[in-house]
Amino acid sequence: MAHTWNMELAKRDFQLGHITGCWIMRAAMTKGQWCIQLSDGPNFGYLTTARSTTDPRVFKTLDAAAKALEEIGFSPSVFRLER
Repeated sequence: MAHTWNMELAKRDFQLGHITGCWIMRAAMTKGQWCIQLSDGPNFGYLTTARSTTDPRVFKTLDAAAKALEEIGFSPSVFRLER
């Protein structure tokens, strides 16, 4: 089941222990931009913009996406690339 979080909800759910995982993924239909997918166990969804509950928030750099995860409460420590 898909779920979405804005930054405020993501911080709250992380502090409550509901968000258990995260991924930085290439944003669809963009060139070199990124979005964040969050997981709360069996459910997953995207970090959204403050104005939309459906549009994923798009980051221009990996560094900006990693900083957003740190703002939520994660401690990014590994950058992994897949083929």
